[in-house]
Amino acid sequence: MEEGEPPIEEEEEPTSEFVAGLKLFFGRGKSGYKDVYPHRKGWQAKVSVEDKGVCSLGIFKNAKQAAIAVAQARAEGLHLLPSPDKTRAKPGFGSAHKYPGLACLVP
Repeated sequence: MEEGEPPIEEEEEPTSEFVAGLKLFFGRGKSGYKDVYPHRKGWQAKVSVEDKGVCSLGIFKNAKQAAIAVAQARAEGLHLLPSPDKTRAKPGFGSAHKYPGLACLVP
């Protein structure tokens, strides 16, 4: 570098993108998105639920659809929901709730 030249700044890679107003976070895994994992039938979206562990949001045809599901769940506050009381739970039974299909949240 010659004297008087401004230093060359390396561009940082983006860590997220926006789709329909939802922020999708990039990850280092095979999917390229945070909380999206390969599954034998497509891509599985998972979210960590406070005091609960990991909750599956379902299997999707492509990684971007799974990432959108993760972003929607986070936008709706799914990751902040408390853990259900498993002492009252009966296998195979559940009531309707805001997130149908998510067995991990049905008491």
